[in-house]
Amino acid sequence: MIYTEALEYYSQVQDAANRRIDSAESLYMELHGFFRGMGPKPKEEPTKKQLKRDFNALERGKKDGEITIKNIGPKTTGGKREVIDETFKDSTKFKGNIEGDIEE
Repeated sequence: MIYTEALEYYSQVQDAANRRIDSAESLYMELHGFFRGMGPKPKEEPTKKQLKRDFNALERGKKDGEITIKNIGPKTTGGKREVIDETFKDSTKFKGNIEGDIEE
């Protein structure tokens, strides 16, 4: 309950600083150091094991999703690679074949 009240106070000070009220900017800068790291953490890059698992699942049709691999700065030594793993979960996919005669 106290933390919620502190967040409300911080929000009010931030709003006052944005409206350029006297001494609110200095108070906001002091509070900002404490509340700065409270937001959502950046998404970590997947490990090689996770990438391999997701790739195999996508290849076999077990999951929906997309894996994109980009080579940044190709060199003879290999360069730096950026891997983006966008695996979609909790979705349903229709799997079926339509077989028919070939008419000429």
